[in-house]
Amino acid sequence: MQFAMGQAATILITKQQRRYLASLLAADSSFADLIRSHPNIRIGRDEIILDRSEVKILDDYFGERLAKIGFNVNYKPNEEGVLLEGLIDALFPLLAYSMIDPSGFPTE
Repeated sequence: MQFAMGQAATILITKQQRRYLASLLAADSSFADLIRSHPNIRIGRDEIILDRSEVKILDDYFGERLAKIGFNVNYKPNEEGVLLEGLIDALFPLLAYSMIDPSGFPTE
């Protein structure tokens, strides 16, 4: 996967992930604010479209939420945790690529 700075990339999401994201937008004002403040993150019917600069922002949000509420008392992923893990996994190829600048060198 390749995309230049400012160019959009797409990750496919399931219907269940889409419903989860819609409920998260309605129930979590911090997530709604994050999406509003980054207009290049667009949640579609079966995809999330975002640009290179926003991959880490979304990955960080999902990772923090997973750590806070994604596991049961036995540290097994609960239903929300499974959905968050799936979203994080879908972002991973974009996250890995976003850490490399066009010259091929890591950015961090």
